[in-house]
Amino acid sequence: MSHLPIDRPGFTCTQCGRCCFLPDAFSLSADIADIERWQEEGREDILEYADEITPDVVDLWINPNSGEECLDRCPWFRKVRNETKFYCTIHETKPTHCHEFPRNQEHAWKCGCPGWGLPPEGWKHPDGHVSPLTGRPPISIRLIGK
Repeated sequence: MSHLPIDRPGFTCTQCGRCCFLPDAFSLSADIADIERWQEEGREDILEYADEITPDVVDLWINPNSGEECLDRCPWFRKVRNETKFYCTIHETKPTHCHEFPRNQEHAWKCGCPGWGLPPEGWKHPDGHVSPLTGRPPISIRLIGK
């Protein structure tokens, strides 16, 4: 039972990977519906990275070997070999928070997601850190771990 498609007119995923490591994109929690879906799907591979805090809050991406949070990036985030593209190895059942990213065009621009293209000329990030060359916040990707 995967997610239903989200209608985002004008949005095209570029597989840039920003959704998997940016603050306000990469989430360290799941909702109960995610946990229940993974249980129904028999996704023990995902559930071993979850740690229930309360009946309504589940911490995600807890390294099952160390018990520490995987803070650098999602453990399901991978780079396409010989390309500057990325993908999610659990795309069909990823957490709701991930599935709904970006929430809208403004959110995409704030996070540097290029799915709606560049912001209009003169648009400034609320924190003021817009790159003059791309119109997007500067991004660097560190691939570590898995």
